[in-house]
Amino acid sequence: MNIISQPLVPKDVVADTPLDLSTLSSKFVTSPPKKILMSKNQNRAMKLLNAGCMPLFSPARREWDKEEIVEFTARPMSADRKLLIVEYAAMTLEASLTPGHILNIDRGDLIDRYNPLVLPGTSFVLTNHPFRKCRYYNYDVLRIIAIGLDIPDTSRFLDILEESVKGRDQSLDTILSIIEKANVELRLEP
Repeated sequence: MNIISQPLVPKDVVADTPLDLSTLSSKFVTSPPKKILMSKNQNRAMKLLNAGCMPLFSPARREWDKEEIVEFTARPMSADRKLLIVEYAAMTLEASLTPGHILNIDRGDLIDRYNPLVLPGTSFVLTNHPFRKCRYYNYDVLRIIAIGLDIPDTSRFLDILEESVKGRDQSLDTILSIIEKANVELRLEP
């Protein structure tokens, strides 16, 4: 069970307005679960996971299994079928960002980029690429901090990643804003 039961809720995000990361700390307010207060570092990690910082770490996956809008079929889907759905959605969205261009993106990078759309139980795209492994490790450390486990040098790690947010890929901010407006929770379970 996820101890973080409430997502970061945007105060004033409009679906067709990109996130303004210069106001990231004030744009989102945390809604901690009942009787569990989140530490300052947990809040910082949640903010980073909410928006992501590609290519250093992906935006967090969401709890789509709790949302009515994801009822694709009456029968359960296989992990590979879920991956196919995410890949199709990601390719469609990516094509809409660059109309008229041939998409030249690695399959794993595409899934990482659209990580918030990944359904629970989706197959994993394996990689041996060191850059993608680093992305996964950064994401996992943030996830561990967000659920409340303390690790050495947590504040310093968060300081470094928060500084890197200035150079992040912002092309998915409109999609992330729509997800935030729908109040879909972050999925922090591995």
